[in-house]
Amino acid sequence: MGPSEGAVRGNLTTAVTRSGIRLPVRREVSSLVIALVNEVEDNLGRPVNPSAGNWGFCYRNIRGGNSLSAHAYGLAIDLEASVNPMTKNKGAAHTMPGSSAAIAAGYGFEWGGAWNNTVDFMHFQWKAGPPGDANDRVSDLGGVQRPAVAPSGPPADGNALVRLAQAMDRCATGVQKQGERNDCTKLAQAILANKYGFQIAADGIFGPATKNAVVAFQKSKGLGADGIIGKNTWAALRS
Repeated sequence: MGPSEGAVRGNLTTAVTRSGIRLPVRREVSSLVIALVNEVEDNLGRPVNPSAGNWGFCYRNIRGGNSLSAHAYGLAIDLEASVNPMTKNKGAAHTMPGSSAAIAAGYGFEWGGAWNNTVDFMHFQWKAGPPGDANDRVSDLGGVQRPAVAPSGPPADGNALVRLAQAMDRCATGVQKQGERNDCTKLAQAILANKYGFQIAADGIFGPATKNAVVAFQKSKGLGADGIIGKNTWAALRS
């Protein structure tokens, strides 16, 4: 059994990166998270897209499991989650630099895109021991000012990120409910699955499982639990 949500929240701070991305994480790793994201951006040659889903602390279990996720401890972040899938296809398109594993390791983290079975291209999590060890890591790296790793791998698809941001703005003006089959439903499903750990497929089909997930999400946010994704629910999904 892991710590309570309240106990974890008492040790959180908001890491604010050079480009303004805000990520709630454990205090001990916050400066490392900032440096990691800054270096990812250096290798991308652009800022992380603020509209593509960037998350830190979220008190939930591992997807499909009964133990707490690294997010629940404030020791993991997801970057551009809406366009970086969790999948068994290691060749799937994603927007993270090919040097992500090396960047992560330099700060005591691991990159989910380098995992052996299911890969998680959006995901970076602390792996260098107890959170308190992060203080030693910061000292060892001289204030975490490291040169950027040379870019490798295919370039990120900036046009795809622009299209995603536009899609989120468009979807937020409409309503999604059971029976819908469209890309806005697919986007909402991806956020519910990737950020909040709901066991639903992002297939664009608003069926009973998606409605149940929406109802549970709405209850967790203190919204009217009608299973319909309207303006307030979209705002909560995007926050």
